[in-house]
Amino acid sequence: MLNSSTNLQANWHQASDHCKSSGMELVSITNQADYNQLTAFVARELNCTVLCAVWIGANDLGSEGTFTWTATGRRVGFTYWKSNQPDNKHGELEEHCVEVLHHPKDNFLWQWNDSVCKHEKYFVCERVNNCIQEFS
Repeated sequence: MLNSSTNLQANWHQASDHCKSSGMELVSITNQADYNQLTAFVARELNCTVLCAVWIGANDLGSEGTFTWTATGRRVGFTYWKSNQPDNKHGELEEHCVEVLHHPKDNFLWQWNDSVCKHEKYFVCERVNNCIQEFS
């Protein structure tokens, strides 16, 4: 189940905290179906025509160039990077957090981009099945 706070923008860390406080995590995209669901959801919820930038739960904060999902700690497998991304370039600032960016003017068509974590963007949370099994 996806959930967005339509008018709420936050930096990546605040977005992650907001999701956790609601019993959710920033969304993980593990396959094409997840990606299609996310982009359709965001386009509908945010009415994206000119520019939409949405945080997802991937980052390389632990190890440069190794992107993992914050919800599970697993390495990112499925990706939808724009060509020449990730590039870790934004002037003097490093880019460690992943956004899905729709900005046709710059040829971003719902593609992934690494971005500066402290920039404020929309974000999408999802309920994660955190099944904890007791050891016998």
